[in-house]
Amino acid sequence: MRKNILFIFLAIALTSLLTAETELTIDERFTEIEGLFQQQNFAEALPKLDELLLDDPDHENALIFRISWNVLMTDEVDLILQDLARVAENKDENPESIYVEFGYVCVDNDRDTRAIELMNPAIAKFPEAYDLYVIRGLANSHLGNSDLAIADLEKALSIKPEYEYALIQLAKIRFGAEDPVGAMKEIDRILAFNPESHLAYHTRYNFYSTLAETENAIDDIQMAIDLTEGDLDNQAYYLGVLALEYDDLGITEKAQQKALHAKALGNFVPLGLLSSIPDFSQPIEINSFPFSQDIFFAWEVHHNSDYWFVAEIETNSPDSIVFDWMMSNSDYNRGRIMMDKQAVQEAVSLYNYFYPGDVTQLSEQTSVWVSRKVFQSLKTNQSVQIDTGNGFKSFQLKNSEPFFFLANDITVQVKALRIEEID
Repeated sequence: MRKNILFIFLAIALTSLLTAETELTIDERFTEIEGLFQQQNFAEALPKLDELLLDDPDHENALIFRISWNVLMTDEVDLILQDLARVAENKDENPESIYVEFGYVCVDNDRDTRAIELMNPAIAKFPEAYDLYVIRGLANSHLGNSDLAIADLEKALSIKPEYEYALIQLAKIRFGAEDPVGAMKEIDRILAFNPESHLAYHTRYNFYSTLAETENAIDDIQMAIDLTEGDLDNQAYYLGVLALEYDDLGITEKAQQKALHAKALGNFVPLGLLSSIPDFSQPIEINSFPFSQDIFFAWEVHHNSDYWFVAEIETNSPDSIVFDWMMSNSDYNRGRIMMDKQAVQEAVSLYNYFYPGDVTQLSEQTSVWVSRKVFQSLKTNQSVQIDTGNGFKSFQLKNSEPFFFLANDITVQVKALRIEEID
C-alpha cells in the first residue's frame, strides 16, 4: 500500500513538472493568437484572447487586437470603451491617441454610428483633443448631419485654428451642403497661412470643376502641379487629374500630353482612362528644338527593366547646365547634375553613374550632354577621343536618324546624331 501511495505522489509530481515545462508565457500565447488570426481561425483565437486578457488585463497588443475585432465585427460597445480606457490609462503621453486611431478606423470602414459612440465619451475625457471632434464631424457628415458636422469641425478649429486637414474637411462638408461660398472661404483660410498648400488648391479645383468653372479649375490644378515640384508621387497624380480634366473637355491633345507626363513620373492610370489614346507611331516632328530652360525631357530606357529617365532642365547656357534627373523605376531614384563652363565647353569625358540623392558638380565631365568641343569635332567628321566610363576610346559620327522622346509633354521626333566607336 505504501508503494502505491508513493507511486501516485511521484506521478503527480512528474505531471506538475511537465506542465510547468510546457506552459507558454504570455507573449508566447499572444504570438500563437496572432497566428490564429492570420489563419482566420477566429473560433479558436477569440476565446484564447479573452483568456489571455483575464491573466494579463494590461497587455496592450492583446487589448488592441480585441478592440479591432469588436470595433469592426461586433456591437460590444461597452467592452470596446472598457478596453480603450485601459490602453489610454497605461499611456504616459497622448492617452487620447488610442481613441483617435480607432475613430479613424470606424469612419474609414463605414462604421460612422460606432465612431460617434466612441467619440462622445472620449471628448468628455479629453475636451481639448481636436482630432476627436474632427472624427465625430466626419462621421456626422457621412450620416447626413451636416449641421452637427460643421459644428464639430469648427470646435476643432477653435482649439487648433491652423489645422489644415480640418479646414479641408470643413470646406468639403460646406460644399456638400450646397454652400460653395462658405467652402471657398475655408480654402482661403488655409492659403492665408500656407500659400503653398497643394492640397488646398486640389480641393478647390474639385469645387471649381463641379461648378463647371473650367478656367479656375485648370488654374488650381496647375498650381498644385507647380507646388509639388520634386514631390514626384503627388505631381504625377495631379498631372493625371489635369489630363482627365482636359479629356472631359474634349481637348484631346493636351489630355494626351499631360497623361504622358504623368506616365513618365510613374502614374500610368490616366493614359489608360483617356477616351483617345496617343498614336505613338505619329509623333510631332521638328528639325530644330530649343534646348532652353524650364524644359522637360524623358527617355524610355530598356535595360534590365523598363523605366523612364527624366531630366528637367533648370539652367541651360554656354556657361552652365543644371538639371534634375529621375528614374521612374520602383525606387524613383533621383538627383541633380550641375555642369560648369569648363564642362559645357571643353569636357571629353561622360559621367554615367547616377546614385539616389546625389547632387553632382561636374567640371571635367558632362552628363547626358556632350561638350561643345566634342560636338563641333563630330560635326566635322573628325574622330574624337571620349571616355564613356571605361577609358578613352575613339568615336566618329555614324549617321543622323530620327529619335523619339518626350519634351514638355509632347512626343517629339528629332534628327539625332549617332556616333560609333572606332575599333
